[in-house]
Amino acid sequence: MTSLDSPAPQQQAPPTAAEYERMQASPEFAELRRRFRAFAFPMTVAFIA
Repeated sequence: MTSLDSPAPQQQAPPTAAEYERMQASPEFAELRRRFRAFAFPMTVAFIA
């Protein structure tokens, strides 16, 4: 099967504000933010220094 034969992906409606707030309040999102900050801030300092 080639890529031309595969069905088109389903279009989903964009998340609502309530869904964004629920995702932001989740423990998984808090962990993602913590890991991002633990990486991004030291790399920024290292790049600037």
